[in-house]
Amino acid sequence: PQRKEANYWDPNIIQGEKPELLIDCTAKLKKLDLLAASGPSGMSNKFLSALSSRVWPSGSEAEQAVPRLNHFANLYMNAKLPAWYMHLMLSVRQIGLDKGKKWIDNNTDYRFLGIGENLRRLFWNEAFNNHGKCFRTFFEPQQLAMGTPAGGQTLALGTALLMEQYPEHVFIQDDIQNMFGEALRKEGVKNILANSGCIKWHKIIETENYPITNIYFQGDQGKLTLAPWKYEEGGQQGATVSSLTACAAIQPYLKRLDERLRPHCGSARKGIDDGVTHGPPEVVWPAIEAFYNDIRENCGLQVNRSKTKVYSPNGNYGGKPQEFMIGSVTAILPNHLNGEPTEIKAEGLNIWGVATSQDDDFIRANLAAKTKEVCSNINNITNSLNSLSPDVAFTVLRLSLQARLQYHQQTHRHDLLSNTNQAVQNTLDKAVNQIFGFDPRSPDNYSEDPATLPDPSIMSDLIALPARNKGLGLRRMDDFVGAAASIGGWDMVSRNFIDRTDEEGNRLQGLYPLLESVFGPNSQDPENADTRFFAFTNGQSQIGTQFGEAFNLLRQKAPGEVSGPLSRSVVSLRPTNAKNPKLQNEVSKQVEEHRVRNITKRFNQLHPDDRRRTTYLNRIASTAACLTSIPTQATEVPRPLFPSVAALLLGAHDPHLKKLVGSHIGDTNLKVDAHGDALGVAHLPGDRWRLSHDALKFQIYLDARLLGVHIQSEVYGLFTHHHSDEGRTEYGNLSQREKRLQTIVPDLVTANHPEGSVLQTPGPQMHEIKRIQSILSFNRITGISTGQNDLYKARLRTPFVRATDRRVNKIPAEYKAKARAADARFVGGGSGRILNALNAMPEVKGIAFGALGEFSNSVNVLIDGFAHEGALKNPDRFGQSNYKAAYGAIHWWLKRRWSRLAVITAVASRHDALRYVGGAAQRQAATQHARAQEQDDWRVDGAFREAESEGYSQGWGARFNA
Repeated sequence: PQRKEANYWDPNIIQGEKPELLIDCTAKLKKLDLLAASGPSGMSNKFLSALSSRVWPSGSEAEQAVPRLNHFANLYMNAKLPAWYMHLMLSVRQIGLDKGKKWIDNNTDYRFLGIGENLRRLFWNEAFNNHGKCFRTFFEPQQLAMGTPAGGQTLALGTALLMEQYPEHVFIQDDIQNMFGEALRKEGVKNILANSGCIKWHKIIETENYPITNIYFQGDQGKLTLAPWKYEEGGQQGATVSSLTACAAIQPYLKRLDERLRPHCGSARKGIDDGVTHGPPEVVWPAIEAFYNDIRENCGLQVNRSKTKVYSPNGNYGGKPQEFMIGSVTAILPNHLNGEPTEIKAEGLNIWGVATSQDDDFIRANLAAKTKEVCSNINNITNSLNSLSPDVAFTVLRLSLQARLQYHQQTHRHDLLSNTNQAVQNTLDKAVNQIFGFDPRSPDNYSEDPATLPDPSIMSDLIALPARNKGLGLRRMDDFVGAAASIGGWDMVSRNFIDRTDEEGNRLQGLYPLLESVFGPNSQDPENADTRFFAFTNGQSQIGTQFGEAFNLLRQKAPGEVSGPLSRSVVSLRPTNAKNPKLQNEVSKQVEEHRVRNITKRFNQLHPDDRRRTTYLNRIASTAACLTSIPTQATEVPRPLFPSVAALLLGAHDPHLKKLVGSHIGDTNLKVDAHGDALGVAHLPGDRWRLSHDALKFQIYLDARLLGVHIQSEVYGLFTHHHSDEGRTEYGNLSQREKRLQTIVPDLVTANHPEGSVLQTPGPQMHEIKRIQSILSFNRITGISTGQNDLYKARLRTPFVRATDRRVNKIPAEYKAKARAADARFVGGGSGRILNALNAMPEVKGIAFGALGEFSNSVNVLIDGFAHEGALKNPDRFGQSNYKAAYGAIHWWLKRRWSRLAVITAVASRHDALRYVGGAAQRQAATQHARAQEQDDWRVDGAFREAESEGYSQGWGARFNA
């Protein structure tokens, strides 16, 4: 394309050999956003992601797709493809978003967006992540958004400290109009080409910036149409090359401004086009005007003066241009003076979403507005999702809504966040109550007499712990979270504020050298780690003092720590790994591990019959997967069951049963109890116990087959060759149900496990599945609970054993009893042939699922064995190419999947029994059904067998394999 020479560079400047950008997109292909819109070509991320599939036949053309894509990516990023193709790749698809407003001529006001090619975004993203470090050297310290870690936070927190240190300065936050769309490409490209450190990037940056770019839009007939307009200046907002070019255009003038202010203790910093310039008023006003003239004349950029905000902590605005507005806010603060709502007006600036000011009221007012926004989002999202799926709603709340404040907690003083944290926590509590259908923190839902409930806060404390510690991961905003986020945020940025030496001995330039007096020279060097925050916390900085108070609050939450960050003093505070610092995570983990140790003691001190204690001790971390893992469409908890699932896993009263407690169950003597145990054990018509059992059996069977495990389900006739002739005839006349009851028919049999498997045995391995339906036992005559049954009853003088493991321990003896009975009936003569054959085989492995949906340790062993075998035989099914990654993916997949199914079926079985609760008509119907069942209990046995052979399309088994 022909160019206007006045605005463009000589393309010959780029001639000659350059070092190449070498990239590999393999890993990125698996992490693409599949919902991202596509450019004019229609090449979507779904298509690109499919290239990385591991199911392509070995040696096929398809298997070469990713290597060829990588070769193509390297050709593109080194500008070795034909010019016409490079030109087409720059094209964008224009769409217009209705802004909900009208122009003066009544036409709709649209915000126009240009969507570029996904392939190009993929190439640039990979290249910048691996080779973009040179741009940090090019832009820093003035530009903090071109690869600088935590650049926005660095800009905001650095500005806050500068305001504290230089209250007589004026701080200017300017607004450059449409920087991406109007910055002259020539200026940015020339500046990058003149930098030898970025030489690998020269060809692609020159190639992508030179052409006039085509724009396409969807016409009236839905067809993609070439627009009669193009763009040749500026770039696509969000495209890496456009950010680089626009920022490079203003970089020399931003640097000149910074150097002009430095002798006066001033500086100029930007995060792309949003930044702060400060200095004494008599210096900063002429300096900023010179900067504006520079970027207007050389970059084609204008500053929107009416949107530019200024702030001086001391109110020293002498010489301020009239059109510049002082940053301020007017708001009514609740609970402000004497606990009363108070209208305040305060001055300050909002830097990258962070309220910065020496007036605390400015920060409080902005946080109050943010609080309102966050609380509104929580309410709207909860209301929208809960009506569709409480499971999804709780997942979003736990993983997304809980973290909405984190950025603000990292970037604001924790003492100013108390009202915000409390308000957001109250909103989160209401959302949880709405989703669960009850308040899981209230003692009212754990006892008929909550006033006498021992340790009434224990469940509230448990819920706040991580899922790995049997909690729900609902950290409280009004607890230690804000303090941990605050010190974590300061640790992230403080090490980069001043010049320092890294662990390899390299001397690194600080981003805010003016703050050296705040932290002390060389305080961030490795050899000074024990005093790195001495100057910051010695009382000269209010922010530093608050930093120290936040740390002391955390130490109070976990007293007596002898290792880790909380074992140190505040002046030597640092993360364990300086190369990969995660101080916020480390201190949070320390506090929570301290609480886990205490809460375990507290649960053990509860009465042995306390439902909360029983639930906590018998659950393993994965049992609560229904509340702590992301559901799939197949494993999602049905909406009517979710409150009962939550109550079961926490040991709370089931909210569905609140109005039914004391009601008779069918024609039994049992009555509904608050936890639903009687419903679990009531003998009622129907197949709910068998369906609950078989759902798990078939799921284990099908998952094993998928992973390549040699497995059989319900193996009949395992010992028939030991029968006498008469016994063989008698056995053949039995129904399937009678065979299972009177002979040995293992639920599952596995064999031929690979070397190294925990399941490896010298012969076929039998597995027997048992389900426990209730924690309580009941008197058959009176229907009154007699306390916890023998499996769950605590043995205070022996080590704790979970109920499911106790049930498993009984299974081998039960099999031997069956063998003796079968010998007597089908062999005769006291030969003991079946018992001997059983003893010659590997001992039967029991598999037990409890009344809480918990499972025995033998299930964990089964998962270990299946994951090992699947990782060896079918890692491709899980998108993995190496054993370790495949093993981890399969292990978690099975544990989450089986845990969810175990809990859902336990609750579903109880809900099924609710059909027989209530009036006399229902009890009468239950009696009639029971009589009919006695006459022909297994009339449909053959039909069930046929359905089973066709794919086990029974209830939950079918759903989980949809």
